[in-house]
Amino acid sequence: MNLKVISDLPTPCFIVDRKVAEANCTRMREFCENLGVKLRPHVKTHKTLEGALLQTNGRPFCVVVSTLPEAEMLIDGGFQDICYAYPLSPDKLERCASLLSRINTFHITVSNSFIVEKLANFSLPAGKKWSVYIKVDCGYHRSGIPWDDPAMVDLAESVHRSRNAIFRGLYAHCGNSYTDPNVVGVTESTSSRLLRVAKAIRGRGLPVETVSMGSTPSTGVGDAHAMSAVDELHPGNYIFYDVQQLRIGSCRIEDIAGKVLTRVVAHSRVGNHVAVDCGWTGLTRDGHGLLPTGYAVVLGYPNLKLAYMTQEIGLITTVDGTDLDFSEFPIGCLLKLLPYHSCATASVYPLYYVHEGAEVVEQWIPCKGW
Repeated sequence: MNLKVISDLPTPCFIVDRKVAEANCTRMREFCENLGVKLRPHVKTHKTLEGALLQTNGRPFCVVVSTLPEAEMLIDGGFQDICYAYPLSPDKLERCASLLSRINTFHITVSNSFIVEKLANFSLPAGKKWSVYIKVDCGYHRSGIPWDDPAMVDLAESVHRSRNAIFRGLYAHCGNSYTDPNVVGVTESTSSRLLRVAKAIRGRGLPVETVSMGSTPSTGVGDAHAMSAVDELHPGNYIFYDVQQLRIGSCRIEDIAGKVLTRVVAHSRVGNHVAVDCGWTGLTRDGHGLLPTGYAVVLGYPNLKLAYMTQEIGLITTVDGTDLDFSEFPIGCLLKLLPYHSCATASVYPLYYVHEGAEVVEQWIPCKGW
């Protein structure tokens, strides 16, 4: 199917404004350059080779992944220096070793002595060693070793002394920057705690090459001085942004590059709503419908509310309860939905239509699986 313009696209579909995404990536690179820290962008939001190249300004180098198919896709595309920032389990070792054999540097993250022992006993290709970061919990409490756990230094020493591993440093995700209104405080505490851990490890006579932290909110509204004290930042959502980031203050509405295109398929004067062809399978229920505009923001229509969704249908009414002007939304007309969480929404689509203005210029195919 030769699709030239947005109005030709089948709906629902995920569309990406290329110029907006490119501008987002440029700003993040410049932000990190001005701080004097390395940017290691996360690719999990878009899961595409094209998006990764936008984030790295065309240099296939230095990225973060959360799934092994993401790493495989990037290696196939020529990328080097990839960090698999996900709690490692024994079933993944064979695949990680295979990836390590294909590129110069493939980093992994660990947070317990069990997996470190598995790494030490795993046979790697000649000349290869595991490149290991310790995942540190600086307040998010999802995974990682608590930053003040004395076992942290012992774990670093175990990796350092392993015959087939190199201890690289520390990695922390500022996931609490999404829920804590004091994002500045989150970045300050994450940075200071990581630096205290690094100091303790160095006090044991061990090298700490890299201290890495980040999230899109922390780079958007966090404390720049605190972030400049570490070596590396690893945000990811910023390539697309979303309503969640908009509410946090990480972006402006015009910075949201990823959207869901949907069509009006029915009118209900009794229900005072129009039905669109995007339900929860095309948007997800992230945000739980608690926005003033429901499950999403309808771009250009601040008084519209995506109030309800079934599997394949969404119902749009007015925010203030006034009568809907059905003549403004004829059957077949297109609406653009700004998703609450672009990572989740993008993941349900088999491809993204990339456009410049009304013209469709590319199709990006995201990788799938774990």
